[in-house]
Order: sequence, then C-alpha cells, then structure tokens
Amino acid sequence: MLTAAGFPVPRTVRDLSELSLTWGLAHREETPDGTRWSMPVALPLPGDLLPLDAELTERLDSIRWRLRTGPLVDGLIEHMVDDLGEPQEVLTSLDRLATATGRDADDVRIASRNR
Repeated sequence: MLTAAGFPVPRTVRDLSELSLTWGLAHREETPDGTRWSMPVALPLPGDLLPLDAELTERLDSIRWRLRTGPLVDGLIEHMVDDLGEPQEVLTSLDRLATATGRDADDVRIASRNR
C-alpha cells in the first residue's frame, strides 16, 4: 500500500519517524532541552492517509462501527436480560436507559441504531 501510494517503505527508524511526521502521526518540536516528540489526540484514519479501494473502506468502516457500538449494545442487552428479565416490550426513554446502564444518552442512542 505504501509504495502504491507513492511512499517508500521505511527501512530505518529515521525513515519511519519522517513518514510519521509527514502523515501527522507525530509532531516534532525543538526545545532548549532537546527534541520533543508528541502524537495527536486522535490519529488519522487509514483512508485519510492512503488510497483505499471501496471494499477495504467498507470493511474498515464496519469494523469501526462494531468496535464503537458493540460494548454499548452489550450493556443494553445485559440490562434487558439481567435487570428486566427479557421483557417483550420496554416503554422507557433514552435518558432512563442511559442511567440504568451507566452510559451517556448519546451512546445509548447510537447503540439503539446498531446496524
């Protein structure tokens, strides 16, 4: 993928550090005490750095969605089974579900739309 995107494969730590700087995976600052390296709070996604085909992009999106929503859905299921005894119907609000599961209401909204 690197060579297809026009980037040489890093062979040394210096090559890797330069690629990390180019892609925004790392930042370098010269200080009186020497060089200071840091990383951004949120790393860029692979598709932001490399051209990805549609199939790989779809697969990565699906994995990200499952990683984000899986624990949220599991928490809702545990609440429905363990706390409510598997009811056929639940009349409640997102806020009440969030409180009952110890989650944020926005997270519960995302989990309830799990694909």
